[in-house]
Amino acid sequence: MVVGAGQCGLAASHLLRRHGVDHLVLERGEVANMWSTLKWRAFRLVTQNWQCRLPGPGLPPGDPGDFMDAPTLRGYLQGYAESQAGEVRCGVEVRRLEPLPGGGYHLHTSAGALEAQNVIVATGAFHAPRLPGVASGLDPEITQLHSMEYLASAELPPGGVMVVGSGQSGWQVARELHLEGRPVFWSLGRGAMLPRRYRGKDIFRWLEALGLLEVSREQHPGGDRVRTEPRPFFYDVVEGTPADPRALAAQGLTLLGRLEALQGSQARFSADRDSRLRGLDQSSLAITELVDTFIQLHELQAPPAGRVVSSHRPAAALGELDLREQGINSVIWATGYRTRWHRWIRAEVFDEQGYPRVERGISRLPGLYFVGLTWMHGWGSGLLYGVAEDVAYVVEHLVGPGGGGGA
Repeated sequence: MVVGAGQCGLAASHLLRRHGVDHLVLERGEVANMWSTLKWRAFRLVTQNWQCRLPGPGLPPGDPGDFMDAPTLRGYLQGYAESQAGEVRCGVEVRRLEPLPGGGYHLHTSAGALEAQNVIVATGAFHAPRLPGVASGLDPEITQLHSMEYLASAELPPGGVMVVGSGQSGWQVARELHLEGRPVFWSLGRGAMLPRRYRGKDIFRWLEALGLLEVSREQHPGGDRVRTEPRPFFYDVVEGTPADPRALAAQGLTLLGRLEALQGSQARFSADRDSRLRGLDQSSLAITELVDTFIQLHELQAPPAGRVVSSHRPAAALGELDLREQGINSVIWATGYRTRWHRWIRAEVFDEQGYPRVERGISRLPGLYFVGLTWMHGWGSGLLYGVAEDVAYVVEHLVGPGGGGGA
């Protein structure tokens, strides 16, 4: 049994089908449900079409260098389900999963009870928006929403917007609102920053050439901590648009430190904004220096190195802010997601943070597997880039001597 019909569940189904394993894919919504429910109109993947490496033939439609929007990705995955995957039952929610005494698993679903010898949980790790505790103190007259609920600038009340969080969503929303002419106040959290392109190539081409996309979680200096770190955001270098946060600040966007307290319309921020900006710069510079060295060592032809971070020095950081006085009528929380496996999986497989204890997707309970986890093995885990490798490892274990041989 495969639970979830997103990219990971469909890839697992494709490989199970290739091995001749009888199985069923259950999906509570529709195929590619996450991309079907995404509201953000200007959303684009941060990986290009060439990085879509689901097992089986064919790349997504369009140029290999294109970035798919949600409707295009949804259509691609729905087509993949029809041509490459096994049977998918949509509209079936798994409400409880529990081990059977003699082996295998019992699934309580909205369509009745099912049993399976093996279960691959392919629901990803982004189950529900995560809001910080301070969100509850915000003036109720100020609109607040998670980035998952964001549609477009025109759907927000008139006036300024405070964006909280500096992962990819925080960066893209802040930049979009700024370019729409909104007064934007961006509160930085943890994170790293990379240029979208460098020396004539998309940065992912260089990361691949350097072998950095193959680094495993065990090899990463951060170890297991990397699972909870925000992924680097990729700033744009589209001609005529700002390249990084400091360039946006030069055009009027206000950069703030981490939001520490919020009561009514009164907000307080950490005093380390500039060190956070320097940290963003260092992450870009560290990668581009590796690229420069690689080009030199291999005597490659490439455009000359250019400046990768803005030389602009933003105005002094604000420690406090009255949102009402600044005309801020909306707050967007780009603060990540929570997991909810524990609500329906009744098995002793989770750590203290509610994260599955797995070794490359294989849990300590025979026949229970997880795919689509952030940094389950490497950088690409859970992304279209790394799905095939992660899922193949799980399926090979399932059908091999160590697995149950059937789903």
